[in-house]
Formats: sequence, C-alpha cells, structure tokens
Amino acid sequence: MRLLILATLTSLAVAASPAVAAEENPPIPQDEQWQKKHVAESLAWNRRTLGQAYDKVGKKDPRWDKPAREALEAAARFFSNQVDPRTTVEDIYAPAKRAVDAGCDDPLILYLFARSSYHDNFPGPMEIERRYTAAAVALERSAYSPLRRTTALTKAAEVRASRKDLSPQERAEAVHFLDTALALLPKSLKTDEKTFNAEDLQFRLPMEVVETLRKLNGDYEAAFKHVDTVLAKTPALKAIRLQTQGHFLVRFAWEARGSGFANSVTEEGARKFQERLTEARKVLNQCWTLKPNDFRTANLMLMIEKGIGDERADMEKWFERAMKAYSLNKLACEQKLDWLDPKWHGSREEMLAFGRACRDSKNWRGGLTLRVADAHLRACLGLSNEEIRKYFGSKEVREDIQGVYEEYLKHYPDDVLERTRYAVYCFYCGRYAESDKQFKILGEDVVPTAQWPASWMKRVRALVAEQAAKEKPPK
Repeated sequence: MRLLILATLTSLAVAASPAVAAEENPPIPQDEQWQKKHVAESLAWNRRTLGQAYDKVGKKDPRWDKPAREALEAAARFFSNQVDPRTTVEDIYAPAKRAVDAGCDDPLILYLFARSSYHDNFPGPMEIERRYTAAAVALERSAYSPLRRTTALTKAAEVRASRKDLSPQERAEAVHFLDTALALLPKSLKTDEKTFNAEDLQFRLPMEVVETLRKLNGDYEAAFKHVDTVLAKTPALKAIRLQTQGHFLVRFAWEARGSGFANSVTEEGARKFQERLTEARKVLNQCWTLKPNDFRTANLMLMIEKGIGDERADMEKWFERAMKAYSLNKLACEQKLDWLDPKWHGSREEMLAFGRACRDSKNWRGGLTLRVADAHLRACLGLSNEEIRKYFGSKEVREDIQGVYEEYLKHYPDDVLERTRYAVYCFYCGRYAESDKQFKILGEDVVPTAQWPASWMKRVRALVAEQAAKEKPPK
C-alpha cells in the first residue's frame, strides 16, 4: 500500500516542503445576508414556476393531483439547493412515478419524471431518452413558461446527443429541439420573471446549445456560428450574445493550446491561443460595459487572465468582481487557485494561503471551503516520497481536509463526486478506515476522473478495505 501511495502522489506532478508559513491573503468577499436572501428567493421562484404554474396551466386530475404536487414541491426544493431539510432526486421520483402511473400526462410532471430517473431508478439509456423526448415534445406545445420549456428541450437534445448511433432523423429532431429552445429565448426575456435564477438560465442557454450542437455535428466553430446567427437577429439579446461569444472564444482558445505544460504547446497552438483569448477579452469587456456586475463574465475573464495575464492585480480585480456579484461562486475560487498555482503565475505559498482563505470563508453551501483540499493536493506535486508522506500525514493537513469535507457532506450527503474525492483524500492522509467507510457509502456510485481513473480507484478501494480490516480491533 505504501508503494501505491507514493507512486500515485509522485505521478501527480511542483513545490517545496509540507510546512509553510501562511501568506497574507485578503478575505474572500462574502455576503451572508445576500446568500440567505438568494436561497429564499430561489425557492420562491421555483415554487412559482413549478407548483403554482401547474395550478394555473397544468393538466390536472384528482387521480394524480396529490402526487404531482408533491413532486413539484420536491423539485422546487431540489432545484433551489435546499438543505434543511435535505431533498434528493428520489423525493421527486417517487411521487412523479405515482402520478405517471395514475395516468398523468402533464408535460411538467413528465419532465420531472425523466429528470429524476437516475441512480437506483435509472431505466437505461434508451428509456431515459424516450422519457426526456416525450417531456420535451409535450412542453414545447404547452402553456408553461418559455424558460421551463427551453430547459426540457435542451435537456432532451443533450441526452440524445450522448448516443453515437443516431439516425439522420433522430439527429434532425435533436437539432429542432435546440432551435426551438433558442427561438423561445426572446419571448422568455419579455415574459419570464426577471430573477437571478431566470437570468442565469437565459444566459446559459445559448452556451449549452452550442455545446450540444457540437456533439451532434462534430464542428465546434459551426455550432457557435449557428447559434450566433440566431442571437444576432434580436437586439435585446446583445449581452447574452457577447457572453456566448466570449465563452466560445475562451473554450476554443484552450482547445487550440491543449491541456499540457507550456513545452508541449505547438507554435500554431500558442498563436491561436493568444489570438482567441485576446479577442475574448475584447468581447467580454464589451459585455461587462453593457451588463456590469455579471459574475459569468467575470468568471470567463479569470480564465483569460490565467492564459495571457500575468499581473496579480488584474486577476484580483476580476476575482473580487466575480465574488461580489455571486458570493457562492465556486468556479471563481477554482480559477484563482489555478492562477496562483506555481505552474501558472503564483507560488506554492500564495496558493496555500488562498486555500486557507477558502476554508476560512465557512462557505460550505457554495463548496468554497473544499478548495483548501485542492490547494494541499497541488502543493505536494514534485515533492520527494518522504516529503509527500510527511505532508499528508501532518496534523494540519489532515484536519483541514477532514473539517471541510465532513461539514460539506453533512449538508450534501448525495454529492457522490465530492464524497469520492474525500475517500481518496482520506487514503492519501493514511486514514484508511475512514476512506473505506466513504467508499462503502458510495457503493457503485464512485466517480472516476482523469486524475483518478476507475482502475486506480478499484485498487485503492481494495487496499483501504484490507488495511481497515487489519486496523479493526479484535472482538
């Protein structure tokens, strides 16, 4: 087991020693009052556009009204990230299935039935696609809000696009779903409530359509141009169009560069990377001027600063803007941590200091606190085997990781990705019994990643189970 630990950590690949003094790092902008208000307003909006919308325009019947309303209320809580009490997809699925079994053909209930058909209730890829398609077709023709209709249409297309053996007709139907969703966007801007949730869905819609069109047709640039042509027809969509352009250019730039170290980037890749990020910066600055204080624009600018910016003041400016606009902004914290990584523009000490600032934010709801574990993982890259073992075995590191993950998983026990990460971190820290416990809770829901592939995860799981059994005191 020791060899596996050392080989794994050594292969992660830039730093110094495990004991470092904390660097000064400004507190992360937080607005707890806004967060509480945001969570309450999110729940109220979801209730209005789900349960109350069903009461106004839904296909009601005494045979299924009670379970339908239960499913809609559970969905409102689930979509607005409520944790007191906790709501799971199973809480949506059970009443939605009862309603459907009773004959319910309301489009919104059909969508919730599809949306919650996962984990133990997953019916297989073809049936889940059928459920999403049925919901999309029904919602397209319904009187539900444009925004709820666009969500169902894009999700149906996304699920279909994941299949490799599409016929021309199936592919055309998926494109039709996406085009219909885009066509509903101007109407959504006019008729849907102007809330944080609604605006977020409206701004993300074109980006999701671009990504799904790419999966369907294989051409990223053509997918973007298709969407951009549609957005250009409606002046009211200018800010959304600019942000979609910026998002595309940032993604397109990083694809040209590749994900490797600088010495692996080709001359042509570096040129395209520079050109596309420069153009993205220009576009997103226009977007910020047109619609200031938009956290999505600030997040994209952080990706640009990582790629072609080397001034910390510029990065900090966009980070502060991102966090003040949305203090649950985990992505902004991830981007700043990346910028501070020694392989980009920072130092090991700066990176660790920021990880501790994330921990000290106490913001478990947004997942900000977990970034301290990421910082520790990055900090051990390049250390000797003995230093790695000492680093993760230190009391400070073990307590950091245990503290933030136990708090987070107390509120979000069904987050299988983060529970998987915690199981691995416990393994790194030598907490084998706890690692084994987390893997057993996960069961078949372990989430492999590029960093920790399934084959490696399987070996670790077996090793911690073996070690935990040895550590277990005799009866």
